[in-house]
Formats: sequence, structure tokens, C-alpha cells
Amino acid sequence: VTASVAVEEQKPAVTTLELTALVTVQTSKQKKKPMNIIGLKMMLFPLVHDHKGVVLQLVSIENEAIVLIKSKSHKYIRQENLTYKGIECIRPTLEPHPRRCRTGRLPTKTDENMESPVNESTTIYVPRDEEFEEAKQEALDKPLAIINLSITIILISLSPNIISWDTSCCLRDDEFGRQAVAGINPLTIERLTVFPPVSKLDPSIYGPQESALKEEHLKGHLDGMYGNALEENKLFILDYHHDMFLPFLNQINALEDRKAYGTRTILFLTSLGTLKPIAIELSLPPTKSGSPSKPAGGPNSQPKKISSPFSHHHHLDHISQTCCSELWAVPIYNGGMMIPDEFANFMRDRHQYFLSSLPSQFEPTKYMAVIDIISAHSPGEEYIGERKDLLSTWSADKVIVEEFYRFSMEMKRIEKEIERRNGDPNLRNRCGAGVSPYAYLRGWESMKPKLSNEAILDWSKDLNLNLILGAGKTSYEVKFEVDPKFGMPGAITVSNKYEKELYLDSINVEGVVHIACNSWIQPDKDSSEKRIFFSTKAYLPDETPAGLKELREMELRQLRGDGTGLRLPSDRTYDYDTYNDIGNPDAGIEYIRSTLGGNYTHPHPRRCRTGRPPTSTDDNMESPENEYKRIYVPRDEEFEEAKQGALDVGKLKGILRHIIPTLTIIASRDSNVFKGYADTNCLYSTNKSLPKILNKVQEFLKFDPPKLISENGTMDVYKNLTHTPIISGLKSCCLPDEEFGRQAIAGVNPMSIQRLTVFPPVSKLDPSIYGPQESALKEEHIIGHLNGMSIQQALEENKLFILDYHDIFLPYLDQINALDDRRAYGTRTILFLTSLGTLKPISIELSFPPTNSDSPSKQVLTPPVDATTNWLWQIGKAHVSSNDACAHQLIHHWYAHQLRTHACMEPLIIAAHRQLSVMHPIYKLLNPHMRYTLKINALARQFLINAGGVIESNFTAGKYCMEMSCAAYRDWWRFDLEGLPADLLRRGMAVPDSTQVHGIRLVIEDYPYATDGLLIWSAIETLVRTYVNYYYPDASAVNFDTELQAWYNESINLGHADLRHASWWPKLSTPDDLTSILATIIWVTSAQHAALNNGQYPYGGYVPTRSPHMRRLLPEEHDPEYTTFMQDPEKYFLSSFPSLLEATKYMAAIDIISAHSPDEEYIGDRKDLSTWSADTVIIEAFYRFSMEMRRIEKEIERRNTDSNLRNRCGAGVSPYELLMPSSEPGVTCRGVPNSISI
Repeated sequence: VTASVAVEEQKPAVTTLELTALVTVQTSKQKKKPMNIIGLKMMLFPLVHDHKGVVLQLVSIENEAIVLIKSKSHKYIRQENLTYKGIECIRPTLEPHPRRCRTGRLPTKTDENMESPVNESTTIYVPRDEEFEEAKQEALDKPLAIINLSITIILISLSPNIISWDTSCCLRDDEFGRQAVAGINPLTIERLTVFPPVSKLDPSIYGPQESALKEEHLKGHLDGMYGNALEENKLFILDYHHDMFLPFLNQINALEDRKAYGTRTILFLTSLGTLKPIAIELSLPPTKSGSPSKPAGGPNSQPKKISSPFSHHHHLDHISQTCCSELWAVPIYNGGMMIPDEFANFMRDRHQYFLSSLPSQFEPTKYMAVIDIISAHSPGEEYIGERKDLLSTWSADKVIVEEFYRFSMEMKRIEKEIERRNGDPNLRNRCGAGVSPYAYLRGWESMKPKLSNEAILDWSKDLNLNLILGAGKTSYEVKFEVDPKFGMPGAITVSNKYEKELYLDSINVEGVVHIACNSWIQPDKDSSEKRIFFSTKAYLPDETPAGLKELREMELRQLRGDGTGLRLPSDRTYDYDTYNDIGNPDAGIEYIRSTLGGNYTHPHPRRCRTGRPPTSTDDNMESPENEYKRIYVPRDEEFEEAKQGALDVGKLKGILRHIIPTLTIIASRDSNVFKGYADTNCLYSTNKSLPKILNKVQEFLKFDPPKLISENGTMDVYKNLTHTPIISGLKSCCLPDEEFGRQAIAGVNPMSIQRLTVFPPVSKLDPSIYGPQESALKEEHIIGHLNGMSIQQALEENKLFILDYHDIFLPYLDQINALDDRRAYGTRTILFLTSLGTLKPISIELSFPPTNSDSPSKQVLTPPVDATTNWLWQIGKAHVSSNDACAHQLIHHWYAHQLRTHACMEPLIIAAHRQLSVMHPIYKLLNPHMRYTLKINALARQFLINAGGVIESNFTAGKYCMEMSCAAYRDWWRFDLEGLPADLLRRGMAVPDSTQVHGIRLVIEDYPYATDGLLIWSAIETLVRTYVNYYYPDASAVNFDTELQAWYNESINLGHADLRHASWWPKLSTPDDLTSILATIIWVTSAQHAALNNGQYPYGGYVPTRSPHMRRLLPEEHDPEYTTFMQDPEKYFLSSFPSLLEATKYMAAIDIISAHSPDEEYIGDRKDLSTWSADTVIIEAFYRFSMEMRRIEKEIERRNTDSNLRNRCGAGVSPYELLMPSSEPGVTCRGVPNSISI
């Protein structure tokens, strides 16, 4: 057997080590900066021919700690050692007492039961490997000699800390009290619960148990609160009385130069949080003499049972304190005479008497030498949090290694916290004039990052053809020289010396440390700051390796803006601004829009700041970007090329599918109005001659078509165009009642429906402005449609539901109806839940604001009984659908699809980049759910919600769209109710039920959005809870995470500043709080957004069934148009919808925003699992989540074939797939992306 033996020996010093890193640069077209050359879009990688290169420098997870050994110089005269023998050295065997390590030495000659002591020149036995190592022994060698010196000694030593703060020989009262809680012995002080205190010793031996302390000793020092001082925890005690000293005082006081009492000291907690001594009781065992055994004294107070002269001399307090405190010089014992015996001497010279009560001049020196030794750290000390045996002992046990590592990081965090506390002037027991900082529990200091030598990545001498052609990734090998004790690399700094930006994909060091960069690096001429990239491992702030802390903070500072300056496309700054850029007053008065956010009238979440200059006509409005110019988002938030290409293809498909057929119709007739069902159907027919007029269409719509022209001159994408609206089975332009009811719970907007709890419904608007709050709906309108039930019974059995857009629209109807081609009502629709589990509309209320005319402001429609009422019913449903489409887009889209997702999530994303390091585990969890959101929101401000944009041009509210959104944000949006269960409970669509998995029970069992959504919600919540509990085992971990708290607080106070004072914001104090907040964010950005977005074209692409706005009201009998309606009701009905051109432009827009791009990342897919390669708990949690998404997909497929579920299965019923986790690219009406990416 051959063994490898490691023996310590002298070896030549190693000066450097060499680490090899593989640097991967992304050179595919997917991530290149577009450059316009000769009118063509090309993706070029920056090429230069100099030798500047890219400078990289490794950063160790260790720090550049400099070990400073504070040496203490001792000069002494060694005299002959004195050995004491005899009866005075007899000591009993200690029983009871813990046992020691056995040595087996011989017994003494005079007592066989006593083991002989070790001669000072002999080493006392301990097992061999327990002996001190050399560094420790050397630290002790010289000072140990002092212990055995005679009292004739000269000692020069460093002064104790206390001398630097208090040069008096008397301990001040405030310092006396402070040391009780922040001195060398903070373990003795107790809260006083009973006054006077009582002894537990046998009164027959040690005298009365009652204390001599009385009320009069204290009441003058309690700031007027004696009666409440105990209850309010203001009184404390240092009790060295009977139980500790009294049984031994007779023997102690019989010793030479030893005089002692048993003491009790009462301390009062002041309003400043400091303690002050207010009474001291000094006790002796009872004697037969008349001397009191328990004199008591306070500051300048009358003591009890002692003669009055003591009350006039404050030196009594100092002598008393000496008996019960630990002074800097000699805190072990006090010598000299006892107070009563030398009263005359005391009166003659009180100061001298005080000093004579202390040990003699030379006694302290030996004591001070001893405590100086035992207070010192040796050079080889190992401190708490340091383990040198981690990798050797637990190399395969990553859970244990991680636990020790977290513990180490916690010790470093604690050190920083102690430093902070010692600098906090509010903590008067550790900070202030004359106050020594409390540092007994400090660990060690963090220093500057430890860096390798710089390495240069230079490909200019060896250009790779892939770089020129932009094909794939290219990797380069670089070598770093590091110190042999460099430690594990934890980060890398990068500076780009080339002339152009480059995309850095990743860096792999020695195959051990992987650094995912995925970022554009700007040239030094544009950005002087070095870029910092960290290893993929996640660290909480207080767990950050010492060598990375400074860089972690530096990188966050780079990302935060200061709210000033123009943001350049190359910047990566995240800061906030109001929506002061959706108007364009320079273009005319019709494009003036209010600033959204920063005021009560138009409250709004904040956006990412761009810093563009103001408009010429209004300094408070930011000038809009030209439609050909890229609006600012931080550089790495830009679309990758696959995403941008998909968007360009979407524009082209919109042209081919919708715009060209419309122009064909317009060219052949003199009207831009739907005149019949054939007009609507022809929008989806194909015509192979259409590509010939593509150039004219492109000029009209200003679209830049991608390069999709084939060699024969046709469009490759043309052959793939199909007619995909979900209403394709309909052969009528009217939406059937059953489909109308089904879409309320299984359509593109399943979040407006509510359970009706009061009939008739009541408005919450101000009746002095908007008329009576009572609805025009009456019992006679619905009683005939309740299958024999009374209204009360239907309410109690949860059979009545409502789509209520009355209060949302009514304040804006006068302005809306004053617009060209806009006519609207505020609608309420009552729906009844049938025995089949489906909904049917049974009444519609159409409302106007009150007027002075004779026309009624409210009217009610009920299901038709003849042809006329049938067409009126269809027009009424069309107005409800138009209200619903507008509310969906403005309230449930911009604020859940556009209020509740896009706008309200943006501040949380901005704050995450500003306050959470990329190393933070919560950032890593949320990162996939933030992808592309800032960019898509910037495009929305540029093209969708801007003045004259898609939203205003198409939806009912027109120029008042965003004002309606602001009102909904102010009056309706609540973050604490955005989670699915909370939302369902708020709308009455579920009731609490502790027996159910989610704690709720749906009132409509076949509610596809809710039933499928709860599966995904539960999976998200389980994943997040596992993740959070792994990193945050208790509430203190959440509360002390500075980055986490800063993120959440900034999201509220800056990102949602207009609602920051709302009482409903969830607290962030416990792991459960954090789980709820994160689950809500992930739910909203993934499943909720998918349910509201991806069906916009499939459900809304057939305009007659879901018109974005209406152009006609219901015809009144006295109106001239009533005759037209009676003659051709279908024509009147179709003329109520947008014109052909408006409809096709709208359909083109929703087709684009309903499509998935080829690079979409879906829920359950994580590309960054390597981040947690050592954290098996997290890997397992993500794996289970991924498997759960696949199981949910199978379950949704099963439900869609279950004939009992009539809201998703049946003849002519489309399956509900909007929450199906996966999807192919394109418009699929399914798929749950991780983020708000469209």
C-alpha cells in the first residue's frame, strides 16, 4: 500500500498562479446593434484594427485584508520567583463542579487525595494535539513571565479604553450605569419586578430576608413615576447581596487586606435609554453588636440604619460603587478599611480614604498583567464564521458548505451593523461624548476587493470570419495572473477599448466559475466606468463575500439615475418620471394631453425616465420621439433581434391580412362603411394579387417591411396567412346570447364580471353631479328570466352576476359623445347562471349623465320578443361589448392590460434594477418576469397610448382614454388584491372555504379563467414559498435585508408615489409577506397578462362582435334615424361600428400584439438554473414547477374535452386555452410567457 504523506516543509515562495478563462462573445444576429448602410438593415459586429482590446480583471471573493498585530511592549525586571507552600495553600477538592481532563499526576506528600501541582518549568498535560500552535505560544511566552513576578515590578503597558474616556479616579454615575449593559459583565443586571427585593437565604443564619431599601430611597430619582416604574420596566438591579456574597463575607473580611459587602444596586432607566444608579444597599452578615448590617444610601440621600454624617458626602457613593462595580484598574476586589471603622479618617480626607480603600500601589500590576494577557488575540486566532475545514470535510455536502458560508456572511453583516450602531447618536449606551463604543462582539474588517492582474482580449490580429458574418458565438481564451492566495474568483471587471459597443455573452474561469454577462459593453470613450459582472451564485446582501461587497454597491450605483440629463441609447440608467410624454402640444391643440402622475386629478404609476427635452410650447411636457427614432430604455432592455424581427413580420402580416383587402373594397365603391355581412367576411379572404400593391400600402402606413421578398418577387410570409378569429364559426354579425355570456368568464376579459349582491345595483358616484344613484333596473325586468326563482333567492344562491361599467364611463360620457364618430353609454348587464353552469344576459341598462331635457337618462333592454326588440337587443349588447373592450384595454390591460399589468408593474421592475443587485436571490427569481417589459411599455407610449395613437384612435373614450385609466388607478387598483384568490373574493366570484386547496370556493364551478388560473397560481405560490423559505428562514432575515426593503419601499414611495400613503399596501416583514408579494408579481406578469393579452385578435378580430367603439346610439322612435333602422336594421347595426378602414387598422394592431415571438420564454422554462447548481433545494423546486406546468397543460386539455364543462366544450364552443402554458410562435390564443413581453 502506497500512502501520500503531506509534510510541512520550507518551499520556495510561489509568486503567481495562472487562471484560464473562456470569454464568449455573442456574434449571432440575435444580439447586434442595427446599422443603416445604403438603406439596408445589417447587423455588424464592431471591428477595429488597433490593439486596444478588451480589458478584463478578475475579482476574488476574498478581500485585501491586512492583518495588523497591535504589539504591546512590556519592560520589566525579573526577580527570583517566589514559591508558596504550607497550610495557606490547602484548597478543597471542588465538588460539586464540572470535571477536567485527567493528567494522572502523583498525589501530594501531605494529602493523598490531592494531586501534586505541576512545576512551572513543566508543561501541564493535555492531549498532544491540544497544545498551542507556535504562533499562539509565542504570543504568550513573554507576557506569561509577568504572572510570577514579585510585587517589585515596573510595568509599562497600554492604557485600558476607559482611561481615554474618563480620566477621573471615580466612576461617573452615567458610566457606572452604562457598564451594567455595555461593559465587561452585562450578564448580571436584572429587571426589578418586586420592591423591596427579598433574599432567598435562610433568615435564621443570615438575618432578615427583607431589604433595607425603602420607597424614600428611590422616589426622588424616578422622574416623578414611582408608582409606575415597575410596571413600565424602568427599574433594574445589580444584586450581589445574600445569595452570592453574604455566606462568605465573614471569611472574606477575616483575610488580610480584604474588606467586602454584599451589595444591591437599584438603577433607573432614563428617557434617554441610559441607566443611572439611584440606591445602593451594603450588607454584612448579622452580628450581636448594634451596628446595622444593611446600610443603604443613594445619591445625596439619607441612608437607613447608619448615622447621618454619611448623607452629606458624595464619596460614599464612590466607595459603594467600588464595592459592586468593576473599575478599569482593579475590578476583582477592593482593599482598605471598611466604612464604619475608619469614619474619622474618612472625614479628615475623603479623597485619600477613597484611594486607600483600593488595592495597594503594586498589587494591581500583577493583576493587570494577567488580564492584559487573557484579553489579547494571538496572530493565529480563528474567529466565529471562519472554517478552515469546509472543503476537506464537507466537499460533497453542499448543503452544509452553504450553511457555513451563510453563517460566515452573517458574521460580516453583523460586524457592519455593530459599526453602524456604534455611530448612531440615538444609542447613548454606545455612542456619544465620553462613551466608549461597544465592540466586544465585532468580527473582522472588510477591505478592498482583491484583483488579479489585467488581461487583454484582443481579436484584431486574428479576426474570426464568424465575427464578420455575425454567425453564432465566438469564444476567446484569456489568462489572468493571480496571487497564490487569490481564492475563488467571484466577479470580473470589463472595459471596452474598442471604438464600438460589443455584446459579452459569458465568461468561464477554469471550468469552475461561470459568469453570465448577457450585456452590451460600451466603449470607454462613451462610458468611463468599468462594467462589473458577478458569478452566477446568489448572495443576500449580508452574505456577500467580503471581496465583492464594494463592487456590489458600485454596480447598483451605476444603475441608479439622479433624475437629470438626457438618456442616450447606450446608457443603462434606471430612474423614474411621470407620463409627461403622451401628448404633443407642438403638433396642435388637439394633441395636448395632461401629465399622468404627480397630481391627484390624474394619478398614475411612474415610467422609466428618458430625459428628452421639453416641447416648444409647454416646458412641462417632454417632446415625443419621432416614430423612426428609438425611444430610450436601458441598453440591455432592448429587444433581441428575434423579437424585433417577429414584430416587423407582424406589421407586414397586418398589411396583407387587413389593410390591403380594405383598400380593395374602398377602391370598388363609394363608402367606407360596413353595409352587410359580406363586407365583414371579405376581410378574411385572400387575394394572391395583393403583393403587387404592397409598396403603396407601405407608403400609406409607414411600415418598414423586413426582407421577406423571395427570388420570384412574392412574399414568403403571404402563403401562411390564415383567418384566425375565434368567432370563425359564426355565420352572423351578431354575437349570440350564450356566447356573450360565455365570454364574460372565458373570453379575453374575464376580470370584469362580479357576483351581484344587491338588487337593484347602486352607483357610488356623487348624486349631485351624476344624478340618482339608484339603477333603472326593476324586478319586472328580470323576474321572468330566473327560472321561477325570486330575486332574493337568486341572490342568495349566487345566480345573479353583473358587468358594471356605469361608474367607469358616466363621468366621461358628455366629452366622449361630443367627439366625432363616438357614441357611448355607461352600461350595466345582469346575467343569470343557468342550471347548465352557463351565463345568459337577462337585462341591459344604458345610462347617460342627467340632462335638463325630457329624454330619460337611463333605459333598460330585456331579451327580445320580436324582430324589432331583437335588433335593439343586439345593438345594446354591442354597446356593452364596446364598454368591455375599452375597460379591458384601459383598466385590465394597461392597468392589468394596461393598468393592472403594464403600467403598475413597471415601477417594481425599475426599483428591482436600482435596488436589488444581480447577485440578489430575489432579483434572480424575478429576472425572467421582467424581460422586455420596459421596452414594450416605451413602445406603447410611442404608438399606443400617445395622443392620436392606436388606443385613442380606436377605443370608445378617444382622447379621454388615459384619464379614465387614471381614475381607475386612483379609485380601484390595489396591489394587495391583485393575486388571483384575492381578486376573485373581491369580485364575489369566490367565497372563503378553508376546506379547499386555495382557501376559496368558486361560485361558478365552470369559470375557465379562474379554474385554470388557480392551478397556475397554486404552482407559483408553492415555488415562491419554497424559494423564499430557503433564503429567509425567519422574519429577521426579511427585515434585515437592506436591498429587499429598499426595493419594496422605493416601488411604493417613488414608483407608485401617488398612492404611497394608501393603507392597503402589504407589509414586508415576514417570509409569508414576501411570498405573497412575489407570487402576486409573478402571477400578474405571466398568467394574468397572458389571459388578457393573447386572445385580443382571436376574440376581438371580428369587429361586429367586439367593437372597440360605437358610432351610433339606440334609435329612438322620435329620431329621424328610427325610420332608417326599421327599413334595414342590419345596415343600421353595422353602421354603428367603426368604418372599414378603422376596423382594419385596429385589427392589424391587435393581431401584432396577440402574437408570440420565436424567442418567447414560457412559464416553467428557466434558462439560468446553473445559478443554483449548488442549491439542490432550489433546483428541485424549479424542476417540480416545470413538471407542474406540463401537468396543468394536460389538465387543461382534458377539461377542454369534458362535455360537462359547457363554457369550454360543446358544439360551436371554442376551447379555453389562454392559460395553456406553452405555445408555438404567432397568434395561437394560448401560451403563458414569463413576462409582459408584448
